[in-house]
Amino acid sequence: MDRAGAAGVARARGPRSSATPRNKRWLAELHELWGATWVPTLSLADEALDSDARVVALIDEQLALLAAAEDNPRAIVTGGAGTGKTMLARAQCTRAAARVPRVLYLCFTDALGVAVERGFAPARAAGAAVHAMPIRRFAGALLAASGAPLPTDPSFWETASLAAACDALPPVDARPDLVVVDEAQDLDQGDWDLVGELAGPRALWILGDERQAFWRRPAIPEALTLGAVRLKLGTQLRNPPAIAALAARYHDANSPLVADGAPDVVRIVEATLGSELDRLAAVVVELLREGARPADIAILSLAGQAASQLLRRDTLGSQRLRRADHADAAGHLIADTFLRFKGLERPFVILVELAAGHASQYDRRMHIAITRATSRLVVIATSQDVAADPRLARSETVDSDRP
Repeated sequence: MDRAGAAGVARARGPRSSATPRNKRWLAELHELWGATWVPTLSLADEALDSDARVVALIDEQLALLAAAEDNPRAIVTGGAGTGKTMLARAQCTRAAARVPRVLYLCFTDALGVAVERGFAPARAAGAAVHAMPIRRFAGALLAASGAPLPTDPSFWETASLAAACDALPPVDARPDLVVVDEAQDLDQGDWDLVGELAGPRALWILGDERQAFWRRPAIPEALTLGAVRLKLGTQLRNPPAIAALAARYHDANSPLVADGAPDVVRIVEATLGSELDRLAAVVVELLREGARPADIAILSLAGQAASQLLRRDTLGSQRLRRADHADAAGHLIADTFLRFKGLERPFVILVELAAGHASQYDRRMHIAITRATSRLVVIATSQDVAADPRLARSETVDSDRP
């Protein structure tokens, strides 16, 4: 190798003490240097790391927003999917927990509450009193602590927040100094009643995105927004452009598709009717062989829990399946509904059971589910699914399950 060649390799590798690089610059330099005819590719493990780095880039914008609102006890934060609302909510909680005695993060879905509570563990280990719970589980905990028996009828949870607001509030001096409400678009009036009683005149941050509202819910009560600073997160960095563009077509049918440098960023995988789960298993095996970890993959059903065939399984091939709110979900392949995975993300997301999604708000289901993917999206679709949703008829990305 001549001096110019050696210099090119040295530039790509960086300092001699660094580990063998696996990034895109290194591969591109070698490709140009040697005039190779093959195209080097990153493993899916590298793609997962790249997606993590892209999401972390949101922090600069969020820190600027936090600084702007530092002296204002109330804030309303809006932003589309992938703009980092939950990351901002968590940052506000941990920052505030260093200054005030009690901080409470509330959301609607169980899995998001479990994940954020787990993320607060280091702050609690350092002595901070910061906790996260789904609001209706928190209401149930208040009612149980007050000695009220909890009904076994699932419909109880529809009114749990209102019951707690009326009959089970903690003493005023034991209430949170800051309440942070995430995924606010999913709360109903009883939930807001509980938030208002908990917060009182103290600090309150509310974060949400109306485009991800699945149920018809009331607006945030005006009494909770008086004097609040209004902030907007505008930078979408969670999803690669091709995934973000496809998601956009489910709230604006005229949004253009976007070409992506990697052809597999969005794949529509064809399956015959009744073979979707077999095709799903083959896609999972393919991802694992290419370097993805089970913990990098989420399989999301557009069906509800009762209608889903997938959620009746504990395994898929050799892989254990975990629901999103399971205690050890972080280390396993997740299989759950699109609603129970709201607010969460994984590098590789696979959508299945599309036909069931047409029963109600199909476009909103798809928008929510698609925006969970930070690196690649795979949609398992039958010909009937594609006929019902022409947005999936992207022939350049369709695989066939036929040999």
